[in-house]
Amino acid sequence: FFFRKRSTNRVGPAVMDTLHSCSDGADAGDEDESETGFRVCSVSSDVPALLRSLYEARRSSGEVSFLHEDGREVETAHLSVLQLQSPVLKAMLCSQWKEASTHQVKLQEDFAEVFPLVLRFWYGLPVLVETFEVAVDLRRVAQYYEAHELKVFSAELIADARPTAPRMASVVEKLSFEEDLLERAWAYLEAHPRELFSSSAWLRLSLSTLADFLRRDEIRCREPVILRALGRWARARLEEPAGGTASPARSQLCDAVPEALLQLVRFENMTPAELRAVAKSYLAPERYIELLEEVSGAAG
Repeated sequence: FFFRKRSTNRVGPAVMDTLHSCSDGADAGDEDESETGFRVCSVSSDVPALLRSLYEARRSSGEVSFLHEDGREVETAHLSVLQLQSPVLKAMLCSQWKEASTHQVKLQEDFAEVFPLVLRFWYGLPVLVETFEVAVDLRRVAQYYEAHELKVFSAELIADARPTAPRMASVVEKLSFEEDLLERAWAYLEAHPRELFSSSAWLRLSLSTLADFLRRDEIRCREPVILRALGRWARARLEEPAGGTASPARSQLCDAVPEALLQLVRFENMTPAELRAVAKSYLAPERYIELLEEVSGAAG
């Protein structure tokens, strides 16, 4: 586990500003006469208890269901809480959208995994975040639903975590919209490329993220090491369909590294000997000869 981080969650200002004690259960002395003569309602000290009670009763009295993509139910929540916490959900559930009539919201699968934690947070209850990946997914949910307080909470978790290559790879892959976290993640990966290459996170990176990595100028690693790492990534992609039961043939490996990535490898920084030792396994023969001539000319 990356940490067993518990939110010090308090009832958010959006809820506090809306849930006033203008009911029969208001605390004594809550209503005062203002200078303008209007009656002023203060926020009830029982708001956290009220939200806790609502959370516990959400299965029986909640109006909105959140579903897996296949229709299975993930969670249920009260419309009033959702409207307060997310302008996106407020628009979806109070408009001409289908969700407004069905009161059902389908979640993408990676959101469904963390949505019980999201609801606990929105109801003002403590949230236990046990892994870095969960924190990243919470940040993505917050971005999608424009949930400001969840954004702040999840971003702080990510920023406070000890950086490692797999964690920073997750940030660049999934949080491209979070500029401060993204800058920190790229700086770490540039400084620790070998840690990234040796991790399973490297094998899971998308082609577009790999391309972004190869375009960076401050990677503290020589080109032969980068090319070997690309070969390892390509080999993993070939093994996936077969479940990793058989090693791909050399002819398959020669075509496995996409040309779009090979064009980003700075072969001019390699010697002919390095190219012969590394590149021959991952390049088609004609491409290898072409690059060998190019590198030999540069070396001369």
